[in-house]
Amino acid sequence: MENTRIPLHHVHEALGARIIPFGGFEMPVRYSSDKEEHLAVRNGVGVFDVSHMGEFLVEGPHALALIQKVTSNDAAKLIDGQAQYSCLPNYEGGIVDDLIVYRFNIEKYLLVVFRQTMIWRPLYPMSQKIIASLQYKDPKLWTYCNPSQKLI
Repeated sequence: MENTRIPLHHVHEALGARIIPFGGFEMPVRYSSDKEEHLAVRNGVGVFDVSHMGEFLVEGPHALALIQKVTSNDAAKLIDGQAQYSCLPNYEGGIVDDLIVYRFNIEKYLLVVFRQTMIWRPLYPMSQKIIASLQYKDPKLWTYCNPSQKLI
């Protein structure tokens, strides 16, 4: 199976990145030495390309309630325009993966998950149980936003 090229692939190549297959994508992993890259970020700025990650849009009057149930951090502390690092715990108390919660407004959030190819299976049944427990049956409460990902 061929790996997918991220939108900025040509930019990473032009900058001399070492590109490897990772999670079904051709990903840049290194531009120079660990020390050089560390100092560049410490003394300047670092940028991380998130185009390969999965995105879930959570909308509606119960959006925050859903996020509070499926993530480990307190998203109620967010104000419009803020983001929060969190994780998606499993039923046994372990961690499925880490993620970032972005708040657009009180009824609209974006979850950016790091392992997009793995995240669909555990999140879907969990969210359905939580939506049912909230007695909110609107299937538009959350949407998987990556059209290239086959929904199972």
